[in-house]
Amino acid sequence: MNIDKNLLISRIKDAYKIKTDTDLAKFLGVATTTLASWKTRNNIDFERIYAKCANLNWNFLIYGIGPYFIQCDEQEDKTKCQPKTESFKSEIEVLRSMAEKNDQLVGILIEEITRLKSELQRSEINESLPKDTNQ
Repeated sequence: MNIDKNLLISRIKDAYKIKTDTDLAKFLGVATTTLASWKTRNNIDFERIYAKCANLNWNFLIYGIGPYFIQCDEQEDKTKCQPKTESFKSEIEVLRSMAEKNDQLVGILIEEITRLKSELQRSEINESLPKDTNQ
């Protein structure tokens, strides 16, 4: 599963009604250049997102499903409806592992595309050479 980090950033902005990347960077406690880097590299600091957005519904954040925030009844024990830090740490590790695997696959695909382009160029050069009719 490839998670579009730009989409995650957009969903955070929607949930917290943040209009600009500058305001989002302030909210997350990062430099605007860091946020820009996350968007450019399609990489994100999930631990920081969790720390700053603990009440955010991660099903909404990752899949776009459900409400923006985790809902609790007033009488309900708040610890039951708040995400458990340990479970999110394991989810973060899974996401990090998936992102690393995706990066590896992209690297392999780029190498294969480069190899195939080179092979195609060699083939086109061979096609354009005059054929020996004396054989």
